[in-house]
Amino acid sequence: MLTFFNLHRDQQRPRLQELLDYYLTNNKGINQRPGRDEPYADYRIAHAFVKNGTDFIRGYIGGNEITFRDEQYADEIQHINDINDAHVVNVEILEDCIIYGRAYEIVYRNTDNQDIFKRLDPKNVFVIYSNDIEVEPIAAVRYRSEKTNGKDVTLIDFYTADYRAYFYVDDNRLRERADMPQELNMHHMLQIHEYNANRFRQGVFENVLDLIDAYDYAESDTANYMTDLNDAMLKIEGHLDLDIEEARKMRKSRIILAKTKPDASGRIGNANVDYIYKQYDVAGVEAYKKRIQKDIHKFTNTPDLSDEHFGGVQSGEAMKYKLFGLEQLRSTIERQLTKGFKRRFAIIQSVRNHLNDHVDFTNMRIEFKPNIPQSLAEYADIFIKLGGRVSQETLLSWLPNIENPKEELEKVKQEEQESSSANDYQDAMKEDMNDVELE
Repeated sequence: MLTFFNLHRDQQRPRLQELLDYYLTNNKGINQRPGRDEPYADYRIAHAFVKNGTDFIRGYIGGNEITFRDEQYADEIQHINDINDAHVVNVEILEDCIIYGRAYEIVYRNTDNQDIFKRLDPKNVFVIYSNDIEVEPIAAVRYRSEKTNGKDVTLIDFYTADYRAYFYVDDNRLRERADMPQELNMHHMLQIHEYNANRFRQGVFENVLDLIDAYDYAESDTANYMTDLNDAMLKIEGHLDLDIEEARKMRKSRIILAKTKPDASGRIGNANVDYIYKQYDVAGVEAYKKRIQKDIHKFTNTPDLSDEHFGGVQSGEAMKYKLFGLEQLRSTIERQLTKGFKRRFAIIQSVRNHLNDHVDFTNMRIEFKPNIPQSLAEYADIFIKLGGRVSQETLLSWLPNIENPKEELEKVKQEEQESSSANDYQDAMKEDMNDVELE
């Protein structure tokens, strides 16, 4: 286990930290660039491509709450999700998958015998897998540094399907903690499990860090150039009859009197005064930066919302074609998340069944709904033109403020019954009045 720990700490953790730094706009390339000598400007402009792209993908996939459906255990699943504030945890897991290409979660029972799941920091956790054809997780490690007696100590929690053990690292040796004895794992499954964004466990923006660096360099170089040559330089040609005091007066009055004086041969030449302006290839530099920006969006399948061809009023179908690349990314991430969510509930099911609180979540369906503007009027118009019919429940499901169409239909039915009863009462009263008048 110590070998795995050293590999993760020395190789994986620095890589994961770099990915987080780019999300936080602490871009390594521009920040570690060699400095410029005085008195030249040394701007280091970092751009939030990773943060903006991550937030967009996270909102697109997880903006609408992920739905867990199971007719038999719907209430139980909802109760578990409510206790854990599941939507928040799910979005955090999704965000880690986008940034790091992986995410980790621990499932356990608290002192109130509630099933709890929490997101773990990917920089401090790794899972060990078997070498079998059917690869299975066999152990997990969570480590962290703490101060003990004024000394930094690395603590390691080791998880298997059977037990949990606790260690600390001393002089590159693994030693058991006397204060934390080994414990049996009541879940009978590995409590820590891994989510992957793809089978290579790559962050969405990991392949474009060099492009982001190139864009940072271009913007910083432009800012440095503009600062170093911020003002035009005055150029004076000729043999001027001008002393320092007169030059100061001219500068103050903003008037230049170009009066020449005779040279050594007695000739009086001409004088010329003008400004030297900086030369800047605006079109070339802007085209270069635009090409880099376009490549970043292309290679990450994220749309450039500043592109004039992307905006405007468009149909939902037209928008889907423009988001085709993002749709493929969404499909991949959702498949991986679904596997992880099912494993989450499999762990909960395992501990419940061993405690004789039998549940079966194997038929649970997990549904994602992309957070994209939709023109329901457009769909309804097409459907009506084709001569189709839909149930009231389906119509209600299209409305954004109706979370439970079945419940809404029950309310409508109840209101109709109450209205019908009131009408029957009024009719009965009218009949009684008529009978009284006849008598």
